[in-house]
This record gives sequence, structure tokens and C-alpha cells, in this order.
Amino acid sequence: MVLQDSDMDYRSTIYSMVTDIDEDEVNKNRTPELDSLVWEFLRLVQIDDFIRDELNGDLDGAMENKLSGGQKMRLLLARALYRAHNRNSSLLILDEPDKGLPAEITVTIIDNIMKWYRSKGILFLTLHTERAHMLNFDQTLHIDQGIITKIK
Repeated sequence: MVLQDSDMDYRSTIYSMVTDIDEDEVNKNRTPELDSLVWEFLRLVQIDDFIRDELNGDLDGAMENKLSGGQKMRLLLARALYRAHNRNSSLLILDEPDKGLPAEITVTIIDNIMKWYRSKGILFLTLHTERAHMLNFDQTLHIDQGIITKIK
């Protein structure tokens, strides 16, 4: 089981943030396969283009004061996906992964995550984005002020 975590050192490098590998240990643990995996998770959460275009593809530079709130949220999601992959988790819980993100980006990110995780296990999401209702969820619960108002 992997729970989404909100504790991250945003002064660190993107590589360390996603993989949880200490910056001092990165060179010992880094492989081309792991690099590809990191880029895949960055793509799933729609931050890969920003890193390529604005940061010249640099996964190893310190990120202090370089990331917006939405970009930080996407890195948290990328780390949760990396952990789920690394642990072969059959349950991934994401609590409000749409917090601080525009609706159109949220829908794309959630769709990407659903497609990636579908064959791996159970994905449990709590979302605020109304536009996400168009996605192909197996089951949805609508909760209003703590009360389940609809089950689909």
C-alpha cells in the first residue's frame, strides 16, 4: 500500500524528490533504467515539459524557490507513483491530488495515472474537480459535507 505523502524537501533535486534517494547516494544508485522511470512518472503528472523546457532537462539541480505550488503537488504525485512502482503496491491512495491544480491538468493527470495503475491494483482517489466525472472510474462516491449522496 502507498499513501500520498505531503512532506518533501523542495530544496532538493527533482531526482531525489521523486526517488527518495539521498542526494549523496544518487550516483551509487542511478541507472539508465531508473532515469527512464523517473521521466515516465514526470510525464504522467504533466511536469516533464516544464523540466525539459525551463530547467533544460536538469534533474540534478537544487530546486529551492524554482517551483510553483502546482509543480510541487505534481512532484508529490510523481513520488507516490514511484513508490507504488518500487514497492509493487496493490493499493495506491491519493487524497486530493487535484489540490492547487487547474481542472484541465487534473483530468489529464488522473487519466494518465488511472491508465498506468489499472493493471497494478486498486487506486483510491478523493477529488474535488467536477470535470473528472467524465473519466472512466469503476466506482464513484459523491460526498457532500461528510455524507455519501450518490454511488455510481
